Amino acid sequence: MNQFSKLLTLTLGISFVSVLLIFVFVWDRQTLDIIQGMRMEYIIAALLLHLLSFVVWGLRTSSMSKALGYNVKFIDSIEIVTSSVFLASITPSSAGGEPLRIHLLSKRYMPLGKATAVVVTERLLDAIVILIASPIAVYFLRGRLNDPRLDILLLAG
Repeated sequence: MNQFSKLLTLTLGISFVSVLLIFVFVWDRQTLDIIQGMRMEYIIAALLLHLLSFVVWGLRTSSMSKALGYNVKFIDSIEIVTSSVFLASITPSSAGGEPLRIHLLSKRYMPLGKATAVVVTERLLDAIVILIASPIAVYFLRGRLNDPRLDILLLAG
């Protein structure tokens, strides 16, 4: 069995055990009713949007690398991004994602400092988008929540 098969088996095993534990500790009749009430088109739309986010993130990584003079293939950038997301999802506080992206970029394409610059700039761009979107979200969500304390938390956030 090659390394990819071992890692895939490990990944699927972790996912299966996690889902099983969630069902054991959370499952009740209301859970089944909620799952049966889900509309499949929303689930498919969410999945497609999630996959699209990997494509956009891969494009961003590839184009930022090109701006520094390094040609990172689009498919490789998607692989780097998805590997990063996987590691972030299994490490505490998502601490493993960015270091892995830096490592994979520096291992394949560019010096460590420039790989770090790409990843840090991505995080800064994310922060800018969140800072711009947050006041807009607060504006549209104010008064829509039933509990005024939640409005205060939104504004404080």
